[in-house]
Amino acid sequence: LIFDYWLDTENWAFESWTESPAYAQIVFNSKEANMSDVTVPTGESASVSFWLEKLLRDHHCAMLAGPSGTGKGTIAGRVADHLGWHTLDSGALYRAIAYVAGENGITPDDTFELEKLTRTTAVEFVHTADGLNISVDGRDITDHVRSEAGGKRASIYAKIPSVRQGLLARQRQMRAAPG
Repeated sequence: LIFDYWLDTENWAFESWTESPAYAQIVFNSKEANMSDVTVPTGESASVSFWLEKLLRDHHCAMLAGPSGTGKGTIAGRVADHLGWHTLDSGALYRAIAYVAGENGITPDDTFELEKLTRTTAVEFVHTADGLNISVDGRDITDHVRSEAGGKRASIYAKIPSVRQGLLARQRQMRAAPG
């Protein structure tokens, strides 16, 4: 129940998240945003944004978990931008590797080639005014990996231990402070 309300410390009353300052910070302009970057302003998105920012400001680790396409990366990216932090969209990394595997005909049972792919594919995340773009070996593949098919493909390859181990090593190499 505590997550359904925020404490307004000016009048010491519990209020709906839709009445909170965090709700007012959620920007929704469908004319200037890609659908993958839109956060629908709800009490839950305000609550998640508030708690994520508070945890990170106080130097606690935070993880957002949930189904694909629910806005985890968008909310984390916006909070990180607000704090001046770096982010790593691990889901996009899995999607990129799965896309390249499919493009090169590497099947999920070819663990040798998949492990090699996780080490040799140049994946780059580029922040633009439109959001986070994903490039592989210099090619923008954002639209391919952000599609529903891209998510389904990533789910298949993400279950493979050699892919998970290879991408964990890549994620550790990509760490950058702050964030």
